[in-house]
Amino acid sequence: MAIRGFLMAMAIGVLFLASFASSVDTRVSSKICSPDKYQGDSAYANSVATVLNDMMTTTANSPGYERSTKAGNIDSQVFGHSTCQESLSTSDCNLCMGVVEVLIQGNCPMSFTAKLETPDCTMEYSN
Repeated sequence: MAIRGFLMAMAIGVLFLASFASSVDTRVSSKICSPDKYQGDSAYANSVATVLNDMMTTTANSPGYERSTKAGNIDSQVFGHSTCQESLSTSDCNLCMGVVEVLIQGNCPMSFTAKLETPDCTMEYSN
């Protein structure tokens, strides 16, 4: 668990520094986190991780910078949706998705549903 926290802190630091070299606005403008939590070692946790990773790595290469995805089976299914402002470059959309993926996990840890918006990108998942 300590290693995960360290890696999360490192990722936040790298993304924070990278955001200074860009005009991407990653300030949190809205967040919604369900009060219901899932277990970290559950099938649902794996589905959330898969959906978040998919949105983070593919949104910038999706038409209109918009991605819908899902993972898991009927008991652990998670749906995700992400967008970037179309005015962003592909690299800036990638940066925004990386920051938002870290922010959604930090602001809504283990929430069954979560949505986080910045002025330049949005990421959400739900069951």
